Amino acid sequence: MKNIITSMKLTAEQKQQLEQLAPDYQIISDGIQASSEQLANAEVLLGWNPAFATLLDHDNQLKWVQTFSAGVDSLPLEQLAQANVTLTNARGTNAENIAQQTLGYMLVYERKLYSILLEQQKHRWNRDHHFSELTGKTAVLFGTGQIGSHIARLAKAFGMHVVGINRHGEALENFDEVTTFEAGISLLKDADYVITSLPLTPATKDYFNADLFAKMGPQTFFINVGRGASVVTVDLDSALRNGQLAGAAVDVTNPEPLPADNPLWDAPNIIITPHDAGFSDQINQRVWQLIIKNVKAYVQGETLNNLVDYQQGY
Repeated sequence: MKNIITSMKLTAEQKQQLEQLAPDYQIISDGIQASSEQLANAEVLLGWNPAFATLLDHDNQLKWVQTFSAGVDSLPLEQLAQANVTLTNARGTNAENIAQQTLGYMLVYERKLYSILLEQQKHRWNRDHHFSELTGKTAVLFGTGQIGSHIARLAKAFGMHVVGINRHGEALENFDEVTTFEAGISLLKDADYVITSLPLTPATKDYFNADLFAKMGPQTFFINVGRGASVVTVDLDSALRNGQLAGAAVDVTNPEPLPADNPLWDAPNIIITPHDAGFSDQINQRVWQLIIKNVKAYVQGETLNNLVDYQQGY
């Protein structure tokens, strides 16, 4: 019998849902515990675990992998592509909460909330802060996919001017303008915020480096909610310390976790969060809804949602 194996431990209700959608398949929960025989007969993997990679080294029945995350850079993409395995990700399921956290970084910076909290801990009523607001500020967004689009929508609600940067430069909803990577570089010097939600690909690795930071203005606040390896950490640290940037907020780092002795922790005007922007009390339900939708489509021979382009890497 063909197997659908999940990397997560299913509830009784979830397993029943899958069994009803795919009655011709055996549903195997908590796939890390699956036997080698069960893995060899796996046609579908819902969720990815590094242990599953050994499956590709032997004869197998694998046809489709659905990840629980938007990023797929940790998967053996070359092997999956060579084996003609369809790959889908969970892009969009965490876009809303990542966008909200991004706006949170911006509000902490503009409204001096961190400094005010420190004053509160000392029982000080201190209004001597240089308060500012997002209205009229310019945000340049590298990446206009699900996350970038949600950030743009929220930024527009705060009265910001929003510029998107992507490969094609075509107009998109909630962006005042969209341009290409090449043309967008000249806009960085006037940006109040430069925000990246780019996936990690060979083209984006180390993309944000000393040369690019030098093209930003001293008023620029840099935010990374994409991938840590798209930023040269030592260059970001230097840009903050020498005043090239006004500040930064990073939810992802390179390396990750960021070692306790890494200088970036103590760089001026930086917010570091432990890759938690994608978490929320609603994310699991959204991912599960996507899984159900795609399993139904797969069984019925329909086109799957969130197909990954192996050549692009996302």
